[in-house]
Amino acid sequence: MPKEQYRETYVGRKISHVTFNVDSPAAIQQAAHIQVITKNLYAQDGQRVPAPYGVLDRRMGTNQKDANCDTCGLGLAECVGHYGYIHLALPVFHVGYFRSIITILQTICKNCSRVMLAEPLRRAYRRKFMNPELSYLQKKNLRAAVHKKAKACTKCPNCDSLNGMVKKSPAGILKIIHDKYRTKKPTDAVVKRVLKDFHEAKESNKELTTMINSGLIVEMSPVEVLDIFRRIPDDDIPLLGMNGLTRPEHLILTRLPVPPLCIRPSVVSDIKAGTNEDDLTMKQSEILLINDVISRHIASGGKSELVQEDWDYLQLHVALYINSEMSGIPLSMQPKKPGRGLVQRLKGKQGRFRGNLSGKRVDFSSRTVISPDPNLQIQEVGVPVHVAKILTYPERVFPANLQWLRKLVCNGPDVHPGANYVQQRGLKHKKYLKYGNREKIAQELKCGDIVERHLVDGDVVLFNRQPSLHKLSIMCHRARVQPQRTFRFNECVCTPYNADFDGDEMNMHLPQTEEARAEALILMGKSLEANFTLKMDQLGAQIKAAGPAKETVAKIAEEFRAFRELIYSVLGLLRKQIAECMLHIDVLESKQRRKSLIFQGLPEAENEDCSSIIHSILSSKLGLKQITIANIKVAHRLGSSGTDHPRPILVRFSCWDVKSSVWKAKTGLRGTKISVKEFLTKTRQSIFTKARQHFGMRSCWSQDGVIIIKASDGSRHKIVSMDELKPLLEKYPSKLTGGLTS
Repeated sequence: MPKEQYRETYVGRKISHVTFNVDSPAAIQQAAHIQVITKNLYAQDGQRVPAPYGVLDRRMGTNQKDANCDTCGLGLAECVGHYGYIHLALPVFHVGYFRSIITILQTICKNCSRVMLAEPLRRAYRRKFMNPELSYLQKKNLRAAVHKKAKACTKCPNCDSLNGMVKKSPAGILKIIHDKYRTKKPTDAVVKRVLKDFHEAKESNKELTTMINSGLIVEMSPVEVLDIFRRIPDDDIPLLGMNGLTRPEHLILTRLPVPPLCIRPSVVSDIKAGTNEDDLTMKQSEILLINDVISRHIASGGKSELVQEDWDYLQLHVALYINSEMSGIPLSMQPKKPGRGLVQRLKGKQGRFRGNLSGKRVDFSSRTVISPDPNLQIQEVGVPVHVAKILTYPERVFPANLQWLRKLVCNGPDVHPGANYVQQRGLKHKKYLKYGNREKIAQELKCGDIVERHLVDGDVVLFNRQPSLHKLSIMCHRARVQPQRTFRFNECVCTPYNADFDGDEMNMHLPQTEEARAEALILMGKSLEANFTLKMDQLGAQIKAAGPAKETVAKIAEEFRAFRELIYSVLGLLRKQIAECMLHIDVLESKQRRKSLIFQGLPEAENEDCSSIIHSILSSKLGLKQITIANIKVAHRLGSSGTDHPRPILVRFSCWDVKSSVWKAKTGLRGTKISVKEFLTKTRQSIFTKARQHFGMRSCWSQDGVIIIKASDGSRHKIVSMDELKPLLEKYPSKLTGGLTS
């Protein structure tokens, strides 16, 4: 069975903004359901049961068809998965934000954690950063200016501490060094004192000899950097280019999120006993093992060398868990088997964004090689009959097409033109026409049924050639079914697609609704028309350039002009048909909304019952005590929550008479903050708004979806389309602008 197509709701929604932040350790813990502490994948009972508090714990979801999630109780198809987290024994640098960590360290003082700028300059930059109209590029340039000024400062203006160059260490993985005394000479008293203290420390602690090479260049561990970042005051956070939701210490990992089991499934092996685990699962198990070793070394007071070595391994494996293609790993620490980290699952052609979101596979589409066919018109595309039998369009039965659809149902899925499925009105399941009595099903067809018929001549399709570099890479065409095996089109259309016929392949999509067909014709048909007009103008210019010397040229020019007028007349007729189609859709949509009203100005409360609120208003304010709560079929708020003003309530009544009585009694709401209006379609709402702007609020109202205008001469006009409004705008001057209309 094919997938159910997407149906857009009547309620308009608008995304206000999208914010990307780095989760804090508290947010990671709050989003997780369990803390993962066990390094073993399965319990030691031989039954292959996931170990409790392990990386395969069933409380994070399930990856098997015969097991349910222990958190929500749902199966593999329904459970979306739940996160866990690993608490790291020692903090480590985030490989993705390592460059940002170094940049922040170069900007702030390593002693007092303040941005190394003078107070007047700091206030001036902070004022610029707090501008809400600041674009991303402006904020980026401003951050670069702050970094450049602070990096050049060797003495902190706040605490007078010495600060040197901070950079990545060439020795080791993801290590940072601070060359604090780079600007000082070896004979300087401060340098001599530091070297003296360093040598005394080495004499008293022999372990430092193998761990620290120089007393002047200090290696900054994640613990030290974390402490510096935590002491950064909130006033300096905007100067680092961060918003209030993220702080610098969040760039250093102390807790590691463990993704749900459904994105890292275990695959049962047919060759050997056991399962093949995902790369992420194995990497998490290795991190837990190293974590456990470090915890035991710290608890037993182990040598600093051992703790430091294990710490380096923890840093490496956490970095490989995030980005498995990290460079600069020493040969002694190279992983035996290359895996796929989180970054590799997201980036590239096979990643989530390009492979599954932007470039996901869609239904009702086909792809094959293209061929030229000069006998086709420029708006036509030749479709192989084999493709036409598979691509279907859901045609609704009405009296005009009943006999034709009965014939298609009798033909079935194997004969073109035919049909594959029939969905009877009121039933959810579809009947597959390859089997069963097609003659009986055809006779039982009635208005309102849906027949998924084959693609036929004249159907609107979208034709696309990748890469889609500009909007002309996908255009609207009319299908013509042909017996060949390739897509065919007129070679005049090669230029916008940048196509040639040396084996190129193209994609064809079949829109599944009348709205989608109309949008394709209006939005994507014009590009084809513009391209054709350009070609015609070029051809006309070439004919004129040939000169009137020959009589044949004049004859060709006359034929060309007649041909162009014919094409334009056809395009005009097509536009008229589209407009009629859109008007018909608007009429049908308006009929569906006849029983609905919108109530505005009602206070909004959490866990409210909109039906009870409306029933109370109807009884107390409008005196309609005969209307019961059963007469209110649907009542809900429109739009997304979180706005300053209460959202309007859309109410659908059981019948038109109830809605009409409410509409007539709406005058009882005068003097209150509550108002009632009709649920107009998007087209009629725009007409209503424009009419009110021109004629005024008191001279324009709606009744049963029809807009009524009272003109300045007292005449009344009923309109339902923009074509009916335009003559009125020209005939009667605007009351609001003194005759000036836009």
